Amino acid sequence: RESSSTNQLQIGRMLEAATKRAKDAEEDFLAKTERMEETAAQDRQQLVMQAKDAREEQERLQDIVDRMEEDLRLKDQQSLSLQRQKLQEMQEELEAARRSEQEKAKQHFEQQFRTEMKKMRQRFEASSSAS
Repeated sequence: RESSSTNQLQIGRMLEAATKRAKDAEEDFLAKTERMEETAAQDRQQLVMQAKDAREEQERLQDIVDRMEEDLRLKDQQSLSLQRQKLQEMQEELEAARRSEQEKAKQHFEQQFRTEMKKMRQRFEASSSAS
């Protein structure tokens, strides 16, 4: 009987120890799980922030690219406008030069014509007075 009660006590202690170990293991598991969940939540939060930062950076860079493209487009337009203006000025200069040359040629022709008429008149008068 004593050995039976001793066995029961030993079994009871062993059962208590096993129960305590199981409870400790469960608490350890729950604590580790909680830490892992907290770490995962922090990691998710960090990834969300990194994604947000990356989107903002991408938008900022796209704004810079858009401004640069607009600047280039405006410069191209200004350059074309300037080239058109220079071309217009050159055409006007050419037209003025052509008119000037035309006027000089007309004056030269008129001068030659007057000179020839004068010579013809002098010959006519000389031949008239000779007869």
